Amino acid sequence: MQYSWQEKWVAITPKPFAILSMIGSVCIIKHIITSPKHLVRTSTFHRILLGLSILDLTTSFVVFLGTWPIPKDTPNVYLASGSDQTCTAQGFWVQLGVGVPLYNASLSVYYFLVIFMGWKEYQVKKVEPFLHILPILFALTTSIVVAATGNYASSNVWCWISMDNNPMRFGFFYGPIWAAVLLVTWKVRVSIVSSYELACSI
Repeated sequence: MQYSWQEKWVAITPKPFAILSMIGSVCIIKHIITSPKHLVRTSTFHRILLGLSILDLTTSFVVFLGTWPIPKDTPNVYLASGSDQTCTAQGFWVQLGVGVPLYNASLSVYYFLVIFMGWKEYQVKKVEPFLHILPILFALTTSIVVAATGNYASSNVWCWISMDNNPMRFGFFYGPIWAAVLLVTWKVRVSIVSSYELACSI
């Protein structure tokens, strides 16, 4: 079977960037876990960052796999050598990656509470469970729902929610990501405006 250079490019290009992402995540995880300062036990910030990095590591790995898990002989997909089962497995973990931007939103909320609101560590700990539960629960629930409804399929680059199901793609991935981006942007804007007003009042 002959493949165009575009099809080869799409299959190969994500791999080196996924490797770099995995290396970065491993370094962060190692630093937090092995730190003599016991960051996992003492720092809400580092626990959120640890959760984010673990999810990012798994997502980067399945992105590195790229087209390999896509069912063999899928038309116009270079290096496809998997089955329906490997496609579903990859799709599950790719969808689970929606937790990464949601964890970024949690990190933004942490910064907002600590820097803008002036919360202390003991105050942040009271809301910390929600900063972990919400990203993980949403990512896990949506991944299971897509699998249960049989909606994982080839997306040409990797397996994910079927290209025929745009409402599910928007509701389970694009919509939450844009919501996370808007939340982060709003928190940054509020912090900048407040810092400006404080500086002007001095």
